Amino acid sequence: MGMLPVGIGPWSVRVAESGRGRAALELYQHGELADVLVDARLTPQLLRGARRSAGDGRRHVLAWGRLAADGAAPSVVFTGRWSLRSSRSGLAAQVVTVAGRFWLAWAEGPFRGVLVEHPAGGPAERLPLERVRVRVRVQERRVGGAA
Repeated sequence: MGMLPVGIGPWSVRVAESGRGRAALELYQHGELADVLVDARLTPQLLRGARRSAGDGRRHVLAWGRLAADGAAPSVVFTGRWSLRSSRSGLAAQVVTVAGRFWLAWAEGPFRGVLVEHPAGGPAERLPLERVRVRVRVQERRVGGAA
């Protein structure tokens, strides 16, 4: 499977299969490998990571993880956004499943954290959004010159 862009922001993903039949989700950031999540049913952990990035005057957020053992996609809420009423609010994100084993959720906005819950209940998982620096392209300048 080739690289798939992830909504908005500097992220893309690729699903890889090992010779043992275990899938892995590779997360790329600005085209460079940033994380690898291997399919494992030994852990109940749903949330693997969360990032935020700004570029072109917009703020983008991404969260990813494993599907629950029963295959259910979690509910994902990006939190920490200030509304016009000066109270904190969250945004329920659309969750996309990948290869029947992983999930991704993304949104646009000035969020600071993510809250993930299994639809049947259980403990909620939270993470702050890790900041991703925007790449600045530096143009090469030639000084002087040959005659």
